[in-house]
Amino acid sequence: MNEQHVALWLYNKIKRDIVVNLADAVQSIEETFGKRFTFSFDNGMKAVNKTVAMEFGKLNKDGKIEWNPSEYKWVFKM
Repeated sequence: MNEQHVALWLYNKIKRDIVVNLADAVQSIEETFGKRFTFSFDNGMKAVNKTVAMEFGKLNKDGKIEWNPSEYKWVFKM
């Protein structure tokens, strides 16, 4: 597995589930693909790593998936 696979998994999960919370996504990524695809901020909050985020951005060129920073979640806009 590589960052592209993880990004595609996340992209498909959001399209399927419509709303995906960051914490839930990170936990699933760590359990399914390993912790190397996530990182922790100094405050302990976890996120997808920068390369996964970059690959995800390439998949989301049409912008149908939006990040809601105040609620730490992705939302699929149909």
